This record gives sequence, structure tokens and C-alpha cells, in this order.
Amino acid sequence: MKQVILSIAVGLLTFSSTYAQTENCPNLKLKDGMQLKYFTQTPPPAIYKTGQYFMAKPKDQAKIKEKYYKDNPWTDNIQTNVIKIAAGIGGVSEIETKVTKSKQQNISTAYYSVCDKDNLISRAGYVFTNNGKTDTNAFYNISYSPDKKKQIGYTLSFDKSIPNQLEVGQTLPDQKIGFYVFTTGNVAFSYPNRVEVSRTVTEHGHLTGTGAFQKDFETTVSKYMTEQVKANIEITSMAETWLKNRTIKEKKDVSVSGNNYTAYLIREEFWTGGTMWQVKSDNEWIRLKNEKQAAKGQKAVEDILKKNENANADGYIVTSTETWFIPGLGVYSMTSYDSWGEKSGYLELKEIK
Repeated sequence: MKQVILSIAVGLLTFSSTYAQTENCPNLKLKDGMQLKYFTQTPPPAIYKTGQYFMAKPKDQAKIKEKYYKDNPWTDNIQTNVIKIAAGIGGVSEIETKVTKSKQQNISTAYYSVCDKDNLISRAGYVFTNNGKTDTNAFYNISYSPDKKKQIGYTLSFDKSIPNQLEVGQTLPDQKIGFYVFTTGNVAFSYPNRVEVSRTVTEHGHLTGTGAFQKDFETTVSKYMTEQVKANIEITSMAETWLKNRTIKEKKDVSVSGNNYTAYLIREEFWTGGTMWQVKSDNEWIRLKNEKQAAKGQKAVEDILKKNENANADGYIVTSTETWFIPGLGVYSMTSYDSWGEKSGYLELKEIK
């Protein structure tokens, strides 16, 4: 899973823009057909996931950790991002980034984005291909029961953006990047009576694939709210994911394949709500879920689950990335960290063809 997340992050961040250096995206450094080659490292499952680590006495944990990572080394790989650029609707540029890895030749993931003169906008979703079988993830994705006859949930993914012009000390806005609902049983989601919860405009909204600002996030979510869903709320798991605390920390000069660039260090956090405990949120569904869980009086159990995942005070599992980003080109290097602060992935741009 960490390897997939790292690949997704790189795919999103390496989107840049325009089919020629036009006014649509004046800092373009990518070209149609360009290949960016990355060296990647993926760790084994974290030591705390084995169970042995936390059961040991504190004085023994260091020895267990050292031996575990010695016996389970990181996996090295070469990742290639192939770029396609074309003109898009409304004067924006459409970018496809196809990501493959040398040790997984039959697997690829395609990401899509657009760019205007102000922002690079990563579209929701991706297309994953494994040995010829294609799986498309878009804005709205249905989950089915094992027999494929009942819809038991869905996920929503939202566009993400980053300014084309960066400077040290800059703070980027928080963004909601995902929301998902699924049931613990095979309960069908039917829609005989759709109920609108509210028309509250979210503080940040999200950007559409054409670069337009979409202000009806809460309305979009509410169109899937039904009396049937309310009845099943207690046995339903749900969570939302946010991109938070996004800051530009510093900059430096780098060189790749004989070309010099300025890279900016972006630190940002991914906040994912836990599905097994109460989470602080303005979302109507999660508020209802919190009420149901509170009524069950299982706070002690929830506190243990939160502790095991190192969730924060608001109930979110917080992971983070530190990315050296080259505007108009993409990621130069990225280090990811899990909720315990352990390094969970690394990549670095080695060649541009």
C-alpha cells in the first residue's frame, strides 16, 4: 500500500503543463513525449505492524527494530513517467502522466491534470492497468457486494492544485482530497428518496478538471444522502482525507541531465479520518456517525484503537511528505513518513529524456 501511495503522489506532483510554452502555463518545462526517470525505495511493513515491537520492553525495542530492518531491507526500483500534453477545453492544457516501474513491467498507472497560468490542477482519479486489466478511479466510484449485485458504498475523490509560482514561506490552502463510505455487511444503498442535507459552501471548495472553481462540495455529497443510508449509518464506515499544513520551507538549485533548476521544499500532511472511532468533522454524515458511536459508550475501546494507529486529537491518522518540487517540471525528490514519523518511501529524479 505504501508503494502505491508513493507512486500516486509522484504521479500527481509530476504533472506539469502546456503543449507549448504559451500564456496558459508560461513556466512549462515539460514537453510532449518527455520521460522522467526516478530511483525509488520502498520499505517493508513497519515494525509496529508486526505486533512484536509494542509487546517488548522499551529497552528491547531498539534491538528488535535494528534486526527487523536488517532482515527486511528496502526494495529499490526505477520508475518512469511518460508525459503526453494536448490542448484542453477553455484554453487549459491537458496532461497525461503514465507511471511504470522496471520491476513491474505489466503494471502502469495513468494520471491526468490541467494547467492554466496560475495553477497546476491534478484531476481526481487515475487509470490503473495490471496485465491488460484496467481499473478506472474517477470522481465517483461505486463499491459493490461480493456477488456484484448490490451497491454497498462509494468513494469520492477531488481535484488538487498547486500554484505555478512558489516562494519560500508561502502557505498553500488546505484541500479535501477524498471521502469514502462502505458498509461492514452487504447492505444495499438504494436511492428512492434523496435528501439534501445542506447547501453550505465548503471553505475551500475544489477545482474541476477544466480549472473552474466548484463551490458545491456539500451539495454534491448530499445528493447521495438517503433515508436508506441513514438507517444503515451505524454499520457504515466512513472517512474523509485532507491535505493540510502545506508550507514552502526552502529552495535550492539542482541539476538533472545537464539542466539546472530551482527546487522548492514543500512539506504537507495527509489527514485520514479513522473509521473505527469518532472524528472531528463538519461533514453531516460523520457527525451522525459520531452520535451513533457515542451512544454505544465504547470510548475506552476507541481510545485503544486510536493509540494503536497513533491518531491525533481530532481522530485523524496523519502521514506526511517532504517534496523538493520544480515548478513546471515536477518532483525532484520526495520522502514520505507514516503516522509514527517513520520513513515510508523515497524517490529521486535521476534522468530526463
